[in-house]
Amino acid sequence: MLTEPRDIGNRLVISRSVDACWGRVEYVSSLEHVQARITLSHNQRGKLAIHLLSPLGTRATLLFPRPNDFSLEGFNDWAFMSTHSWDEDPQGEWTLEIENVAANSRDYGLLSQFTLILWGTGPSVVNPASSDFPRPSNNSCKTFDAQQICIECSPGFSLFLQGCVKLCPPGFTSGPQLLNLSLENWVDLSSVQACLPCHTACLTCSGPGPTDCLSCPPHSHLVLSSCLHQNQVQRKSPSSGGVQREKAPVQPGSGPASASDSDSRDSSSSPLPTVVALLSCAFILAAFAGLFLLLQKRWGRPARSWRTTLPSVYSHSSGIRLGFIAASTHRGKLRSATKGSPLCGAMRT
Repeated sequence: MLTEPRDIGNRLVISRSVDACWGRVEYVSSLEHVQARITLSHNQRGKLAIHLLSPLGTRATLLFPRPNDFSLEGFNDWAFMSTHSWDEDPQGEWTLEIENVAANSRDYGLLSQFTLILWGTGPSVVNPASSDFPRPSNNSCKTFDAQQICIECSPGFSLFLQGCVKLCPPGFTSGPQLLNLSLENWVDLSSVQACLPCHTACLTCSGPGPTDCLSCPPHSHLVLSSCLHQNQVQRKSPSSGGVQREKAPVQPGSGPASASDSDSRDSSSSPLPTVVALLSCAFILAAFAGLFLLLQKRWGRPARSWRTTLPSVYSHSSGIRLGFIAASTHRGKLRSATKGSPLCGAMRT
């Protein structure tokens, strides 16, 4: 990915577009891990930080700064590995960033090699040893080139692996392919029928486009002839009608009903805690009231009633106001009177 050595300086950024071997047997559609093999020289490699940015925007730090690393050797074909881009589609632009976090005027460095190695799985690997694999044959070949390699098949056949097949293998679809035929003094530009690889998101397809999928690889779902990955989250807001997360496919017509059912369940179950709390309070109050009445019935007796009256009389001689206390019980009336003090008296039976 590097055609000539590059000066690192304070910060070096290199971007390259990769196709992940699309259309070949070693094609990778889903990443497991990625390796960046780097060769560089620097007067103090501990100052360097190396980052790798995937096509989907995942930023992985391959090397952190190490202040105590004063080595002058740099890195010679070192493989820096990252799994941050696991399960991503590797096709697109990858960016390598090398940063000198403590740069000064005396620092110098040179990047001489950068190789990106992708490890992962493909949607469908063609296995020639399989019994289901269509055997290409030259019997239906219509045109050969100068090296006797088939470049065009008879009608009803498609070109595949330098031969002709009636049906394309899984992961491929029949379609027109541009043929660049160079002869002695002229170039023939035409199209021939050939087996074209499906789009990276499709397992099987009816055409090479992303909306021509017939089936999807693991961890993906078929939605309107397109394969959507199960960990993709649509970033549309609820106001724009976007779905916040992707759900597993449902039977036609069952999606809205399921959503309305769940909404009705949520709305109906929302007052349940309040009802339970009210019933609990009522039960506790009823229990206390019943216990109180039971205790009153078993142990309660009529309380003695006391009546206190303070009639007013006047002395004829001096007009002094006297008070009398009268007490009564169930045995009879008791009366006491004392001249002078309204709250004192002698009890008599």
